Amino acid sequence: MSRPYEKLHDRRAIVNRKALVSAFDALAATERDGTKLRGKLLADLKAALADGRAEIHRRFEADGAGLQVTAGTAYLMDQLIKVLFDITNEHVFPAANPT
Repeated sequence: MSRPYEKLHDRRAIVNRKALVSAFDALAATERDGTKLRGKLLADLKAALADGRAEIHRRFEADGAGLQVTAGTAYLMDQLIKVLFDITNEHVFPAANPT
């Protein structure tokens, strides 16, 4: 089944998941206080969401394609949820005994 955002051009301009994960990994390596780490991760995710929405809005203003807005928003949400899941499992609440 194809995803609606597979035909989006330059998806990384909306959100770059690999860059977010790399930045979070670096942050987790330096920040040992879990509460501060979660706060910084949340702030970065909110910024990525705002930046992605701004890019989608810019694209809509440029070409007025409503389907591209829907596809861009789906892509943005999918990527942020994947990042959130990965970071939560790896750094925020890691398994005490991974099997």
